Formats: sequence, C-alpha cells, structure tokens
Amino acid sequence: MNSLKRKLIDAIPRKFGFQCHALFSRGRALFHRGDKVYCPICDRQFRGFLPGGERFPILDEFEVVGQSFHEAGYCPRCYAADRERLLMLYLRDELKLFSADRRVNSMLHIAPEWTLRKPLLKCGLETYITGNLDPWLSDVSLDITDIPYPNKSFDLLMANHVLEHVPDDTKAMSEIRRVLKPGGHAILQVPLTYIREKTIEDKDALSWTDAERETTFGQRDHVRIYAFADYKRRLSDAGLTVNAIDWTTCSFRQAEKAVLNPNERLIVGTK
Repeated sequence: MNSLKRKLIDAIPRKFGFQCHALFSRGRALFHRGDKVYCPICDRQFRGFLPGGERFPILDEFEVVGQSFHEAGYCPRCYAADRERLLMLYLRDELKLFSADRRVNSMLHIAPEWTLRKPLLKCGLETYITGNLDPWLSDVSLDITDIPYPNKSFDLLMANHVLEHVPDDTKAMSEIRRVLKPGGHAILQVPLTYIREKTIEDKDALSWTDAERETTFGQRDHVRIYAFADYKRRLSDAGLTVNAIDWTTCSFRQAEKAVLNPNERLIVGTK
C-alpha cells in the first residue's frame, strides 16, 4: 500500500469507517432481498449477486481459473466473491470449523480474506493467527518464505492467491509443510491454467515493468501463472499430499445457490 493511500486511510477514524460500511451493507442487502442465491459467509439469501470482477485478456487466452469470476458476482451483504464462498463451504461442511466436532483447533491464515476473517475470529478456534507482509489488517507481519513459528504449529494453514506473487515458491511451500502438524492441511488456491503443461514464469520477472508482468501473468504483481499439473507436482515435491477437490461432487449445503465457478478446484495439501 503506498504511503499516501495509507495516510488517507489512517486519517479516517476506523470505528466510524466500519460503522458506515456496516450501515451501507445492510441497506444494500435489503435492496437485494430474495431467495435465488445464497452466501454461506453471511448466511443470507438474495435475489442476485452484485455484478463485478476483473478479467484480464491474458487469462482468457490461457483459460486461467481462480481470478474473480466475472459472472458469479459479489454478495450484496458481505461482498464475498465466488472463490471466498467456495472456501467457506469447505471450511464449514468438510472441516466443520463452525461445529463442536471441528477437525481443526489451530490455524494460520496468511494474507487473510477480510470476508472470511470475521467469521473465523468468532468460530472458537483455540489458535487463530493472521499474517501478511503488510500487517495492517493482520495480527503479525509475516513472510511466507520465513514463517516465524516452530515446526508442527498448526492444524490448518490457508494462503490463497499468495504463491503466484512469491519469487521463491519452493521455499514458501517448504515453510508451509514445516509449520503444519502431521495430518494438517494447507488450502492453497492460485490462478491456474488447465491447458498448459508447464507453469508460465521467469526468474527475472521482478526486474520487469508492471506492464510487462501484467501482459505476461495477468497482473502487475504476479510472477507466474501455474499450470494445474505442475502446481500439484511442486506441492508434492515439497512433501505435501495434494488433493484437487471438485466441489461439484461434494455434498456442500446450498452450493448450487452460491453461484460458484464449476471449473475451480480446491487445492488442499496434507502433511
């Protein structure tokens, strides 16, 4: 975040800003009331989701899945995108995070999605830590290639749309495995191309201009586009057992009304 933007944000009383946002969200949700679609994050139904999302020309060329899904839209109440709604269904129905019989007690959430952070804070985990390079909305400042926690610290690690930004993803994957407990899971969504066999990357990408990275990788702060099979191989080489979950075959409650991307796979690595 640049310094001017940060100063402008810091100049607004945080409590006042959050109160205004909450009032606006409630009003917007009332305007969209209905029962056609469902958001599992705020647990509400609406007559439709808000349009929006980004689509980059390079992503269409490579058929990349995992960016904001333009046709799916955003929740009028909590502004969750389709990929966040999918994550919530998995956390809720598969890992049982919001039930007494949850399979997870400790979690590290890297670059936390703000739509998911609030419900996760309230779900009763014994340990829930958020981390980011910029710690403004996180508990700690954290570099995913040098995670400041001991071996076998967490049952669950979630770092979505992070690894495509990291030059040394091998080191990051090694660190992820290190801090997981035996049997622990890592949810690691990234933009993926299913029609390429090799990941599109360049070791010198950080020396490129923003425009060059945007043209090649679809976003100015990305350093690669992962190929599906190659991404799974890299995670496997790091010592994780990889499961690419097809959510359309799962029994997630009300998934059909959550308006998800049918081509998106949940990438979960297990130690």
